[in-house]
Formats: sequence, C-alpha cells, structure tokens
Amino acid sequence: MERERKKSDELIAKEDGLLLLESMDKVAIIKKYLDLEADLKNARNEIEILRRLLIKSSEQYKFLQATNPHIDQSDYDKSWSWVNKIVFVLKKINRPLRSSEIIEFITPYEPVLQRSHYRAQAFSANLNKAVKYDRVKAYKLSGSRGYYYVLPAWLDINGQLAKQYADKIFFK
Repeated sequence: MERERKKSDELIAKEDGLLLLESMDKVAIIKKYLDLEADLKNARNEIEILRRLLIKSSEQYKFLQATNPHIDQSDYDKSWSWVNKIVFVLKKINRPLRSSEIIEFITPYEPVLQRSHYRAQAFSANLNKAVKYDRVKAYKLSGSRGYYYVLPAWLDINGQLAKQYADKIFFK
C-alpha cells in the first residue's frame, strides 16, 4: 500500500536523496515523526486485517479438505476422456467446483498435469469442451470472479442452481 506523499517527505527528499536531521528544525522533525508514527499504525492495522483474513482462509481450507471425499485410485480410470474425468470429479465431490478445484482433485492421478507448469492453461481446453458438449455447465455466481462448474441436473429450468448445491459453494 503506497502512502500519500506529504510535505514532510519533501523536507527529507533532496536531489542526493538525503537531508540530515541536524539541518531540519524541531517542528519539521516532530511533524515527520508524527507522520511516520501514523503510517506505522496504519501498517499495523493492515497487517492485523490480513492476519485475520489468513486465519479465516486457513479455517475454510481445512473445512474444505475435511468435507471433500477422497478419490480412490480404484474409482478413477486414466483411460477416460477428459470430459468424463471432469464429470466424474463433479459427481464424486457433489458440489459446484471452480476449475482450480477440479484440477486439484485430478492432478494426483494425471501425470500430464503433474509435470505441467501451467496446469490451468493445459486443463482449460478440456473444461471448455465439457461445457461445449453440455456435460458440464459454467455457472456464474454474482460478485465472484470466474465460474463454478456444475452438472446440468443441478440447475433448474431457469438456469439457477438448486438450493442444495448453492449452499455447498464455499467462499461466497
């Protein structure tokens, strides 16, 4: 977070970058001190907000891990098409998922994704194919970036997500 440039900054800034405190008058030093103290207080408040956000995200991640079933190796078949693999994950997890979540579940079973540095790009064509063939629907949740991917059976006639599945979306 960049702070506003203040008059006291101009007193400190000089062509060579430094102005010694001895050459500053008492009022300028006090003003600079108070400005720095206010900046420090703002930084501490921001750190506290980010710390709370990290704790909340960590708790939500642990909840997400605990509520997601483990995909057993015997249930998963590497010879399936990518579209079938995506549908399998959605059925197994039984809740709307973002593309990153689908990738997270498939990666341990797919060497292609494990070796890829750009998993999302490698996977997006397959996800788009699943949407194109209407095996999966891209569901836009207002106020969020990107899409959640859902099975067509989870949507009502108006294209709205059924309440039982909408309640399963994390990080609303």
